[in-house]
Amino acid sequence: MDEITEEMCLARPIFNADGKILLSNGVKLNATYLARLKALGYENLYVYRDGEEIRDFSIPISDQTMREALQGVKASFSKASQEQQLNVRQVNDVVNYILDEILTNPSVLYNLMDLKNHDNYYYQHSVNVCVISTLIGKKLGLARDRMKDLTTGALLHDLGMV
Repeated sequence: MDEITEEMCLARPIFNADGKILLSNGVKLNATYLARLKALGYENLYVYRDGEEIRDFSIPISDQTMREALQGVKASFSKASQEQQLNVRQVNDVVNYILDEILTNPSVLYNLMDLKNHDNYYYQHSVNVCVISTLIGKKLGLARDRMKDLTTGALLHDLGMV
């Protein structure tokens, strides 16, 4: 964050712990945004340097799928830590969102969403591991039922950390 200055533009969107977009890619940074992002614990941002051509770094996983995945993971992990019970339906919904999007898009490339703060680290990390594992399973040609097992295991791999 020390090298980021006002007037630079975001190259990727910034999401909060609930998966909602705080700032979209292309937004010009100012002192208020930078101060707030630092206060929220963000350590890194993807930005365009002065004069750099703005390109599309959109995440191939749609914003809606990412939002739903983050919200589902957060709710499932919270329930599991508070009640010692996992919401299996919610986990299956998240797994199906990710599987459906990856399996229907033949040329998915995934950019890790590593713009994280303390509040959403475990949720974002779990979604990242889940998506990468699903891409590997797709590359290996796994059947959908095996992919679902892989994706579910990857999503829940850090459940004990929350």
